[in-house]
Amino acid sequence: MVNNKLPLYCSPREWDYLRGICPHRGASLFFGRSEEGGLRCVYHGWKFDATGACVDMPNEPAEGSFKNKIRQTEYRTRDAGGVIWAYMGPPATMPELPQIEWTLRKGIL
Repeated sequence: MVNNKLPLYCSPREWDYLRGICPHRGASLFFGRSEEGGLRCVYHGWKFDATGACVDMPNEPAEGSFKNKIRQTEYRTRDAGGVIWAYMGPPATMPELPQIEWTLRKGIL
């Protein structure tokens, strides 16, 4: 994770991380816009939801299905003790957070 710029944004679900580059042309999502329901790349306007699915492509016809073929890597997060914890492995193997006293406090963020 060192030297990676992962864009953190708030979705209706929770805090979310996406892979730091857009799959189209490799533009940085670090400068992406957090919009309702996702993060939009400022280069061509592709929008990704919290699951990494592309939900909008303004440069493609509305009836097209190309956006259904594009996915972005998303990382699951949890808020504990005022820290956003990110798990970069497969969601099925996500471990529990460490039970440290300061991580057990709720509602800091």
